[in-house]
Amino acid sequence: MNLAVAVAVLALLLPAPAHAEIVDPFDISVYGTQAGGGALASDYDFSQNVTVSRSLCAGGLCLYSSTDPGFITRTESTGGLAPLAVGTQVALEIVALDDGVTVKVDATVLDAPGEMAVIGTAPSLHLHPEWQVTRPEAELGTYMVAFRFVQMGGGASYEASPTYTLRLTNGASPTPTPRPSPAPTPPLPAELVRSQPRALGDQLLLYYDARDGFTTFLNLANDGTTELEITLALYGGAIAEPFEERVVLPARGTRTVDVGALRGSGLPAEAGLAVATARAGNGGAVVSRALAGSFTVANLRTRSAWGGPALARLARTVAGGASLPARGTPINGRDVVLEQLRPEALDLSVYYDPASLQPVADGGNQLVFVSFADLADGRAGVAGASTAWDVRARRNDGTALDTIRHQTSGVAVSDLASIGGAGVSGAAGGMRFVAQAAATNRWIFFSESLGTFATGYALPTLDGSGPSDEDLLAPHARGDQLLLHWDARDGYTTFLNVANQGSVALTVRIALYGADLAPAVQLEESLAAGATRTVDVGALRADGLPAQAGIALVTAVADGSLVTSRALAGSFTVANLATSSAWGAPAAARLARTPAGGAPPGGAPIGVAGVALQSFASPRSDLAVYYDPLLLEPADRGGNQLVMVSFDDAGTEPVAAETRWRVVATRNDGSVVSDGVVGQSGVVLRDLVDLAGPGVEGATGRLVLEPQAGAARNRLAFFVQSLGTFATGYRLPGASSDLED
Repeated sequence: MNLAVAVAVLALLLPAPAHAEIVDPFDISVYGTQAGGGALASDYDFSQNVTVSRSLCAGGLCLYSSTDPGFITRTESTGGLAPLAVGTQVALEIVALDDGVTVKVDATVLDAPGEMAVIGTAPSLHLHPEWQVTRPEAELGTYMVAFRFVQMGGGASYEASPTYTLRLTNGASPTPTPRPSPAPTPPLPAELVRSQPRALGDQLLLYYDARDGFTTFLNLANDGTTELEITLALYGGAIAEPFEERVVLPARGTRTVDVGALRGSGLPAEAGLAVATARAGNGGAVVSRALAGSFTVANLRTRSAWGGPALARLARTVAGGASLPARGTPINGRDVVLEQLRPEALDLSVYYDPASLQPVADGGNQLVFVSFADLADGRAGVAGASTAWDVRARRNDGTALDTIRHQTSGVAVSDLASIGGAGVSGAAGGMRFVAQAAATNRWIFFSESLGTFATGYALPTLDGSGPSDEDLLAPHARGDQLLLHWDARDGYTTFLNVANQGSVALTVRIALYGADLAPAVQLEESLAAGATRTVDVGALRADGLPAQAGIALVTAVADGSLVTSRALAGSFTVANLATSSAWGAPAAARLARTPAGGAPPGGAPIGVAGVALQSFASPRSDLAVYYDPLLLEPADRGGNQLVMVSFDDAGTEPVAAETRWRVVATRNDGSVVSDGVVGQSGVVLRDLVDLAGPGVEGATGRLVLEPQAGAARNRLAFFVQSLGTFATGYRLPGASSDLED
């Protein structure tokens, strides 16, 4: 068997690539030149090259392939062309092709003039062939395949189409066709501006890192009941022209995109912003209200990882009170636009001493700034825009450092000392970022690592921290009481990080409660204004802390009573000593309220005169994508773990109370593997199989927890998963199923 035949045989055995670069946003549409007759025709722009990516090499030959563009029929007329009559069967016929070019239609390989294969029947014709080029290794060029469409059946009669020529390139650098520069979305009314991202929406924003020494996995989920075609646009640091992927999400299904693998298809080696949006057949962005996701960044230098939920936002109509448009409505950037994410202040409550972390060159601490504007281009595109942040840093003793104005645009990766000044080194501390007036979308991510132990997350916003409602759909970043998870079991330790962000000194009580919420250990710490403190929970085992997991509640105290302060913020880091990995999250904060719903004065006793704390009461907890448990560390080593917290407040003490959760688990193909009710009280650690059954094994999937009637007043859930030293973990975001404010 010669080498060309060997490569061709391997090509037949290979499945179609899971992800392929989109060179043009449109599939190749097949129409008729007139209603019910005429000739077959297409309006596709054949002037653009299609990039085929390397799939394999053997004996000096390499196979390059792509599954885009596909073929599709439309149901609406366009440019003088009419939809095909229902029942019209269409075939693809090869007219000419260069040496080494083949077209694979399902199991049929077309490699000679005159060969043909059926591609579907109107109006449901939608097929993605595999465009293949086999050439000697290191040979780059542009290769031609000419074809036409031929009718194979149906009631109406169509002549064959003209011959169309598609040019395939395996890495040559053609001169791109200039694209017009779309205008940014006009300024939006206040009701379309948000300071908090959603967990579920019409567009996802995810950070990725494809620099040398890093890779990223982008995890996408479809919460809807119909299949969605997604454009995943990966924008580099400047947020200019994107590298695009087409991803098909089955109903209730998930997909994971390995960003590092896309470098072989031309993705630049840089960090950037991935934007996922549902699209219509013509490539335009449409309303879905069904997208959720997450990302995992792996630092290959330190063998650590971090990540978190995607930032989601909804499309709204500009007129009519910013109502929710119907699913399938085009997001045109004019009268139907995406909400803008514009927090006024983001909070890094506690960072560890940079001098104790890995070197900056190895990603020991990173601040990732994201700033962009929306484009009215019909595809929900974005472009880099400028935001100025006032950076206010404090050392752990409360010493305030000089405020520094930091101007940023697009996606910029920096570090603590570069942003906050040399004074941040040598001690732990905290940092606040206050945005100056700018009509731009913006956010900041943070990560830090000590060897293989790493944490990272999107910084929480300090906006909207007023007394508001009794029930919190999402925790505050700062408040009168903090809730933090801790784990002191054998093989684990935890660091609780607490900050006093007020202007006066406080004494804070750090009360650790075990799994049944019985009091375990209680500490009191004095914190100067602006100061931070870190408590090593593992060291408290010597003081009688049981070897179990639980929650810590942190509250200001005066004269032996818990009091209001509106000044507490924090975070926690759980270290898994068995796998040399870590995860963590910002503290969940809540405020005290008066019976009338107002804010009590600072120092007011909690539990007296009707002053009570808000409840953590998310309508549901959403684990957008979990990885296949069989690929992770074993459950008994913390390979995957759900931390479920459920309690009522009795005065100023937590009391374990039952929450009955409806647990719905689906696999990546959208099939439901379990749908049942699980009861839980206090603090319970479950793994995916224990919670949802063995059907979750063997594939990635999705998990939704919905509290049933009579649930405890307070309920939160955290999730962590690890593969060796690479681990991520976070508090599960809450998502309202009806997506109303």
